[in-house]
Amino acid sequence: MAKIGWGMILGAVGGILAIVGAILPWATITIASGTITYPGCTGNSCSFSGIQSGFGGILVLLFALIGLVMVVIPGKPIMGLLAFIFGLLALVFALLGYIGLSLIGSLAGLTGQVTVTVGSGVYLAFIGSLLLMIGGLVARSQTKKTLAASAPMPMAPQMAPPPM
Repeated sequence: MAKIGWGMILGAVGGILAIVGAILPWATITIASGTITYPGCTGNSCSFSGIQSGFGGILVLLFALIGLVMVVIPGKPIMGLLAFIFGLLALVFALLGYIGLSLIGSLAGLTGQVTVTVGSGVYLAFIGSLLLMIGGLVARSQTKKTLAASAPMPMAPQMAPPPM
């Protein structure tokens, strides 16, 4: 039975945080006058989760879920490396989502009538993705140490018989 190490725990917590971050609000759009006529919006403001805001949030959710599965599979160092890679991909798409929201805010801010605020979900996706990456690398090194310790010692070469 494989031992549950700190890397696996850290990676699992990071994966769960990134998944929750993709579901939480990523942005709130508020207009100064009028109403927003978009499904799910009320009055002059509207909130979007990572999943609702486009492919960025959906890909963060997908990559965090795959990374979570990879980091909790014990016994092979490649799983920790794959968890790191999927955590990195989740981080990249969370950053792209954040940059996209910032661009919307800056472009819309030119008119002075639209305010875009970044929600807590995008920050939680950042933190979770980073923890998934770190946990994947730690789990990989712990698995390599465990495999090296459990490997049988090589036999010494046979010595030649002493001369007579």
